[in-house]
Amino acid sequence: MTSLQVLQLGYNQLEGNIPEQLGLLKQLNAVALQHNKLTGQIPLSLGNLEKLRRLNLSYNKFNGIIPATLADIANLEVLDVRNNSLLGTVPSDKTFDVSQISAPNISINRNHPITFPKPENTLHCNQTLCSKSRGFLHVIIAASVTTTTITLIGFGTFIFVIYRRQRQRVRNTSDYSEGQLSPYQYQPKEFNIDEIESATQHLSESSLLGKSKFSAVYKGVLRDGSLVAIRSISVTYCKTEEVEFLKGLTLLTSLRHENIVKMKGFCFSRSRGEWFFVYDFATKGNLSQYLDKEDGSDHVLEWSKRVSIIRGIAKGICYLHNNEASKPTIVHQNISVEKVILDHEFNPLIMDAGLPKLLANDVVFSALKASAAMGYLAPEYITTGRFTEKSDIYAFGVIVLQLLSGKTLIGGSIRVAVESFRFEDFVDSNLKGDYSKSEAAILSKLAILCTHEVPEQRPTMVEVIQELTMFPAHSS
Repeated sequence: MTSLQVLQLGYNQLEGNIPEQLGLLKQLNAVALQHNKLTGQIPLSLGNLEKLRRLNLSYNKFNGIIPATLADIANLEVLDVRNNSLLGTVPSDKTFDVSQISAPNISINRNHPITFPKPENTLHCNQTLCSKSRGFLHVIIAASVTTTTITLIGFGTFIFVIYRRQRQRVRNTSDYSEGQLSPYQYQPKEFNIDEIESATQHLSESSLLGKSKFSAVYKGVLRDGSLVAIRSISVTYCKTEEVEFLKGLTLLTSLRHENIVKMKGFCFSRSRGEWFFVYDFATKGNLSQYLDKEDGSDHVLEWSKRVSIIRGIAKGICYLHNNEASKPTIVHQNISVEKVILDHEFNPLIMDAGLPKLLANDVVFSALKASAAMGYLAPEYITTGRFTEKSDIYAFGVIVLQLLSGKTLIGGSIRVAVESFRFEDFVDSNLKGDYSKSEAAILSKLAILCTHEVPEQRPTMVEVIQELTMFPAHSS
């Protein structure tokens, strides 16, 4: 199996040694053998796996030292050998982040560098004490490692305290009287990192759906067989104020509407320094994939689907704007065709509602620049610097124009044609004239009103939905 990239055999009853021949599978980028009954030493041949990014050998019965050959793997990001009987020698000439240094609980992650001494200066430790016989140099090294460990434990404890408080907040429903809909009534599952890694083939490139500066989204398969999308966000891109972070997390976990992406659960990995959010998977991709299509393309949305999608987006925004006992009013701030995904029946689902309350301000501002470049940013934001329901409605109006025209960028000529109701000049030519002019007129009117320069002249989402109820039954 020379082309094998992921070997995932965790959570079994495997016994015996790791075969040396495993080092011949040069395409491996993830090896997961955790929670078995494997024994013997970690083979030196694993150092030949040049593409290896993740190696998880935790919760077995390995003995001996960690092979120094692992330090030769340039791409190695995570080495997890917790709960074995290893002596604790750390590979030399590498920089690692060690969350637990004392054997048998070694977990190594190369994301944040800490330089360890070369083999001749390495301290060999058991579970309780280190040798004191290597002289003054080793005393200095031991002091450095101890200081680093204390620092990391302190940071880890800080993160853990925040996590525990958040967990308690998410689970606490005692503040809601009987009969009220608590935002935590639909409690999302709390996943562990093993479940996340198992679902995504250890966050492999083959599972990656998209990546930005602050986030990555993976396609995953849970152990019950359900398809999910898993978003990872580094804690460095999250709000540092605990109250604000918990407020954002509460919003993410409380949203329940047929046109809002549903969160199935979340996971916080201290060792990786990341949050993971697990959502239902939308099989038809995002709405932007159906724009800017050439004539004769197979992926052209028919008219009834466009109408249905517009109505669904309107319902989703209306839910966000509505102030209920179960949630406060939510201004999305960044609605776009990229933030609308479609399920197997082309029902639209709005992504990232409530996410800005979770993210650091500079990350949110960076996203705003992209939104402005695509024309979604309401003109009053330039002078006020604030988002309101009316700014979401402006972005909705832009999406209506995009679906009418089939174009991502809405130029001045398209707007003039819409305002003049010259359908032949702006309705997507890929429809070949197969659309309802009466419905196109209603949608054109809505788009003009929603993108009005004066916020007060824009309708509310309730009024938008009332207009859309005028459509015949086949558009529902």
